[in-house]
Amino acid sequence: MSPDASPAGRADRDEPALRRLRDLVQQVRGIDLAVYKRSYLLRRLAVRQRAAGIPNLADYVARTAADPAEIAAFLHALTVNVSEFFRNPSLFRLLEEQLLPEQLAACARERRPFQAWSAGCATGDEVYSIAILLARLGLPPAGAELLGTDLDSEAIAVARAGAYEPGSLREVPAAVLQACFEPAPPPRSWKIRSPQAARIQFRVHDVLRAPPRRGQDLVLCRNLLIYLEPSLHETVLLHLAAALRPGGVLVLGRVERLSGAGRSLFEPIDLRERTYRRARGV
Repeated sequence: MSPDASPAGRADRDEPALRRLRDLVQQVRGIDLAVYKRSYLLRRLAVRQRAAGIPNLADYVARTAADPAEIAAFLHALTVNVSEFFRNPSLFRLLEEQLLPEQLAACARERRPFQAWSAGCATGDEVYSIAILLARLGLPPAGAELLGTDLDSEAIAVARAGAYEPGSLREVPAAVLQACFEPAPPPRSWKIRSPQAARIQFRVHDVLRAPPRRGQDLVLCRNLLIYLEPSLHETVLLHLAAALRPGGVLVLGRVERLSGAGRSLFEPIDLRERTYRRARGV
């Protein structure tokens, strides 16, 4: 095997093209690709190269430089939007039966609205799921301020539309489906009803930047850390902590854990469900 044919040889050969791609995306979209794990970045890049029919990386980068739509397509492939309503049902049972009632009681005592932020919300399924739980707990739309953010503008557009295919709704009970959704035109099947949508805003945001809102009662950031370089996990956790009120609840993904300063900023609630409480007095 020649040096250029080995994995190390291919990596050396592709490095200039990768640098050009990083520079291009940073210049055009303000996104630093260096924050992603290299192995993950290369896997998602290969997915987009296959879809575009351009196996040579240098040729693909030249294509992205000439076609802004291809940059958008690459970023959409990079931000894996795997989501569905009530994903991990046991977590949502914990939220409905314990954590949300506790937070709502605190909001009632302090006479303020309940606030929640879903960081990396993808197509919005998680945010609407929280809105449905709040409605089931008797909170009117005016009593909540919910925010969903994601780096992918295409995913945010889907979230704002609030229309979904059946696969996203497989964990939604039939009674909830009838009460909270209405039929949608193809290719979607169901659209969230306006009372649930009224309490939600969606926007494009990078979780590595300062939090878009502070004073949150609940922050969900599930399955986002696993795609980022470990050196950046502490930065994200500090931003999530800054977004929460003392005593507010953080939810991470099932395979994610606190690291660095995050260990002192949060107290565990249910480690199986990766739920934590923002420590008071720190």
